[in-house]
Amino acid sequence: MSLPEIAAVWETSLASPITSASTSLTLTANAVRGGGALSGLVCITVDEGSAQAEIVCGTVDGTEMTSLIRGVSYADGKTSVNANKFSHRRGANIKITDAPIIQLLKGMINGDDALPNSLRYATEPTLSNREELATKGYVDDSGSAGAISYAKVIATGNAGETFTIGRVLYFNTTDQEWYRADADTAYGDDTQFGIAQGAGTDGVAITGGVLVRGTDTNQSGMTPGASQYISTTVGDITQTAPTNDIFVGVAKSATELFVNFENRITDFVSTNEITQSAVLQTQLVSTNTIAVGEADATTKNNDLAQRFVATKTKMRGALLFKKADTGTFTGTVTVSLQADAGAGIAPTGTNLATVTLTNAKWLGLSAAEFEAIFTTEYGALVIGAFYWIVVTTSTADNSNHPNLGADTSGGDGTVYYRNATNGWVQLASSFLYYKTLEGNVNQVVKTGATGKIDEDLIPASTAIPFFQQDLALNQVESLVSSTELLLGSSTDGSQLFVHIQNSGLIYRYQRDAKSGQYKLTHNANPTITPSNGDGGGFVVIGIHLYIFFSNGANIACSRFLAADLTGETTMTVPTVACFSSLGVWSNGVDVYLVSQSSETTSRRWSVSGTVFTAVSTATVVASRFATNENCYFYDGTFAYLSRTISGNLDLYRLDNIDGSTTTLISSNKQGLYSNGTQVGAPAVNINADLCYQGVIYNTYTTTVQNSTRISLRPISK
Repeated sequence: MSLPEIAAVWETSLASPITSASTSLTLTANAVRGGGALSGLVCITVDEGSAQAEIVCGTVDGTEMTSLIRGVSYADGKTSVNANKFSHRRGANIKITDAPIIQLLKGMINGDDALPNSLRYATEPTLSNREELATKGYVDDSGSAGAISYAKVIATGNAGETFTIGRVLYFNTTDQEWYRADADTAYGDDTQFGIAQGAGTDGVAITGGVLVRGTDTNQSGMTPGASQYISTTVGDITQTAPTNDIFVGVAKSATELFVNFENRITDFVSTNEITQSAVLQTQLVSTNTIAVGEADATTKNNDLAQRFVATKTKMRGALLFKKADTGTFTGTVTVSLQADAGAGIAPTGTNLATVTLTNAKWLGLSAAEFEAIFTTEYGALVIGAFYWIVVTTSTADNSNHPNLGADTSGGDGTVYYRNATNGWVQLASSFLYYKTLEGNVNQVVKTGATGKIDEDLIPASTAIPFFQQDLALNQVESLVSSTELLLGSSTDGSQLFVHIQNSGLIYRYQRDAKSGQYKLTHNANPTITPSNGDGGGFVVIGIHLYIFFSNGANIACSRFLAADLTGETTMTVPTVACFSSLGVWSNGVDVYLVSQSSETTSRRWSVSGTVFTAVSTATVVASRFATNENCYFYDGTFAYLSRTISGNLDLYRLDNIDGSTTTLISSNKQGLYSNGTQVGAPAVNINADLCYQGVIYNTYTTTVQNSTRISLRPISK
């Protein structure tokens, strides 16, 4: 309630009677002694001195008084009390009263009531005395342009263990208690640190709280101006930065410490390991339409999934092609990344990364390519392994559902549909329009205490030194001069596989991410036995290593886990005559073969579980692909053929993956004589620009052979 108007002397009478319930009254006159009249909120006493004396407040306008508060309380000057309301006769005496004003002012001064209007100066003053009331403008100016000083920012909390005053602490988010910190513990970047301002006892509030910023006066022995760090001694600080240097603050004096834990990471460097917006695997034809979100019933596309092979370690989303909806779609569309269930025919069902497009977002998209950027990019893809782009909807309706663009003429990868009855089923001759998007760049990394970047943070692609190197193949057994070898490698060249046919052993080499040196990791003695030791080849698809060879009459194949050469499985393959050697390569999804029994034809086979199925054939140059001296690798874009002929090492790029067109990249003198050891042209991918190419050779002591080795040399592709 606002403060009422007041006058020294103002007295009149009722012009007409009122009841105890009346909300308005009429004054006989409205004249202030000395001149003038009252208006606005006024408080009066009616029948002062009688048993029916009543305080009434209301709005005066001339001789009318409205909006009455009847029987005003004597205690607070504003509350209407029924017991204080009375009827009054015509001519009842009326006098102005200041009783409500006094009670209202009392409430405002005591803080029980708000001031009716803001306090303000007529014009903004220049303040110089600390006891003067500050204006809003003065506070705003001081906060943005002037200095704001404070001594301590203190957080309250319980101790998680016993410690003394001055110990450096960290806040444990699991139990919400404070513990002593040390430099040997790996903390997250969002960990809150502080310094105890009193003693702590497990489960009890810390005396004086925890200083998180400001000036701490509980230290000793510091060198003024020296930076202080969390020590390897639990709860202590040190002036010598440990390996894990967590900055605490700077010493003002021997006992005063300016605390600022926010500066605990001091040196940064930006690394462009990943190229932003890079498009990886693609299938960019959209001449056909595939439904998704149909009824969850037999033969219906309730969900869709497109398989692809990872060529990078990070993925932040995918581009798909929207076709016109069928009917009126009212649901949401979710696009996710899932790993392969193991046979290349189904995703696992567990989302590695995902994004959901609302109905409004989906309906707002044009019939064109659209982005599906995951909420959080996924950064642990295994290069060469199968993964799936999975599309699901929140509704299932044959008459009202989205449609995606696809192609039936051919493409990369395979698209599957799923429903509860059929499970995952391949859509024959269908290839979804898609692009996979590589992860983002400009990752911030912390330097070590010496100011250098830890080698573990340097991308392997820039850290590996590529140099000529030799691999000894007789680490377990002696080889003979007629040794025949099969060689194969993963897409990125990190894994190299060698099959020594006269002994039957398979060796797995891993390229070290820092030194670039190939090191033997596993070997296996499989049950497969190529006929007469004739040549074949390796390909890596997904998580598996496939070895193709002649069984004396036809092409045969066995499968192993590429990671450790276990899980040998005999594959079912189409019947193709092959009495000796064959050439084998892959695009990371399908396999291509040329049998020496039909040297002008390459065959494309697709794999599903343990079965290879013939897809297509192409015409190739005779004798180029199926000799013993050939080796193949795939770099994610092209397949390459390395061969020895007439003393030369030739490198061909397969411009068409089926081998129907090729380009000779280089032809160099062999340099090292294979001396009877067949398959003399090993080749392994390095990166987009380089590959290893080399020969297999023997070494001797006098006239006795003592080793067989692979010599690898980096060359441009």
